[in-house]
Parts: sequence; structure tokens; C-alpha cells
Amino acid sequence: MAADNTPGQDTEISATASDGRVVRTTTDAAGRFTLRLGPGRYSVAAACGPPATTVVAAGQQTVLALRCDVP
Repeated sequence: MAADNTPGQDTEISATASDGRVVRTTTDAAGRFTLRLGPGRYSVAAACGPPATTVVAAGQQTVLALRCDVP
């Protein structure tokens, strides 16, 4: 976890679609991540914190900032 409570390097990120399908990735050295997802509603979470719900629209980029729980 980074000092600002955002995911740090190599944090697992998961996106769960409304149909239960899960897509995973890990963050880069700056704590950033990219997921290629189809249109729909997703619950996206870092392994270190609570999920956030987002809707991905067809042909659009969605930006989402995740937070980690403070130990």
C-alpha cells in the first residue's frame, strides 16, 4: 500500500461482472492498473481494500480510483 492509501506495486486487482465472471490483473510500479472489460456493471477491488462498483459503457474508457484499508 502506498502512503496515500492507494494500492502499491504488484497489488492484485479483480473485477467481477454481474454474471460472476472475474478478470484479474496486478498494479504496475506506480500502483496503476488497466483492465479490458466489456460493457456492464462491475465490482472492482484491490486485494488491500473494499470494492467499488462501476459501469463500463461500450467504446468508453472508465477511470476508477481504489483505496486500501489502513491497517
